[in-house]
Amino acid sequence: KRFLDSDRVRLAVLPERATSTSDSSVDRGVMPGASSSRQYSPPVPVHERLPNGLDLLYVEKSGLPMVSLGVLLNGGAAADPVDRPGLAQMTAAMLVEGTSTRTSQQISEEMEFLGSMLYTDVGRDHLMVFADTLTSNWPQALEIIADVLKDATFPARELVRVRREHLADLKRMSTDPTNISQRAIRALLYGPDTAYGHAIGG
Repeated sequence: KRFLDSDRVRLAVLPERATSTSDSSVDRGVMPGASSSRQYSPPVPVHERLPNGLDLLYVEKSGLPMVSLGVLLNGGAAADPVDRPGLAQMTAAMLVEGTSTRTSQQISEEMEFLGSMLYTDVGRDHLMVFADTLTSNWPQALEIIADVLKDATFPARELVRVRREHLADLKRMSTDPTNISQRAIRALLYGPDTAYGHAIGG
C-alpha cells in the first residue's frame, strides 16, 4: 500500500505472444559427451628493425579498424634507487603531464579528439607508454607518444598534484590486507632493500 499505490505506471505489450510447453527428449541424468578440441594458432609477431635501431614488433589482425601501439622501454621498478622506491612509477606518471610543446591538458584534449587515451604502465623490468586508436588516427597518436617520451618537462606544478595523489593512494593501500600481504611477501622473498623486494609504487 505504501509503494504500489495508484501513482504508478503499468506496461502491457499486446498482443501477448502465445506460449506453450514442449516435451524434451534430453536425458538430464546423463553427462553430455565432450566435443572435439578446437585448434588454435596464436598470431606470430613480426620483427623488424628500423633504420634508427629501434626494434619493431607487430601483429596484424583484420577486423576492427583499430590500432594498439606503444613504446616499451627496458627498465622499471627494479632500477629504482634503494632510497627512492617508486621512482619509476612516478616518472611514468609524470611523462604525460607536459612536454616542451604541450601541457597536460593539451595532451589529454588531443588524445580525446582522436577518440583515444594515453596510458603508462610500469612493471618490474619495463616502462611502457601506449594507446588504442582508430587506424586513421594512429600517426597522430604515435606523434604524441613520441613527444611525451622525448620532450617531457616534468612541470613542478603537476608534480605536486601527482605526488599528492600518489601519497593518498599509498595511504589507502596501507589499510588493504591484500596489498599489505603482497608487499610483505616480496620483502620476505627478496629482501626489502633489493630491486625486486620493494613495491612498484614505493
